[in-house]
Amino acid sequence: MTPSAAFFESVINVEHTLCRLKLRPLCLAHLLWLYAVKSPLVETERPVTLADLEIAALICSSRSEAQIALRLGVSKQSLFLRARLGLWRLRNSKLDSRTEAKRFLAYQEDYIALPETEESNGEDEVKLPWLLMHAAACIAATGWKESEVYFLPLGRLLWLNMAFGYLKTGKSTVISEKELNAREALKSLYSRPL
Repeated sequence: MTPSAAFFESVINVEHTLCRLKLRPLCLAHLLWLYAVKSPLVETERPVTLADLEIAALICSSRSEAQIALRLGVSKQSLFLRARLGLWRLRNSKLDSRTEAKRFLAYQEDYIALPETEESNGEDEVKLPWLLMHAAACIAATGWKESEVYFLPLGRLLWLNMAFGYLKTGKSTVISEKELNAREALKSLYSRPL
């Protein structure tokens, strides 16, 4: 069976930049920090500003939670780092926020290519945050440290968890490429005017 396009999209990625910073693979830790700072890039209740994009760039270009905390000023910053961040923000004032927002969306789409799954009947719906559930499932299956799991690229983590589930139960809710193509053919057949 050929792996689906979504799988390839989640594990084969291109380099992304945002506000002139090279972004690291999007991971759970990045998403958690974006939620923690109430970024409109993950909580879409308010318009995105250049400052929001800069914060996202600082978070998503970081290699560790300590680096994120330092860059955001949660940890004590050195005078050199404050000056460097100030100059970076000054240079960013000339950037087009729409173009940068599109860059972030492309980055997000590159790393979050989810597998298609069957819908649940709702009886066994998990009430815990999905980010936590995926981290916990991977830790339970591998014994990896929490810090390793949180910095895995998100698409790769989701696919690994699907594979761990299949290996454990012999069942999978992932819809094959063949089934997806058949569904699309049926949709196009029924959407034609009579």
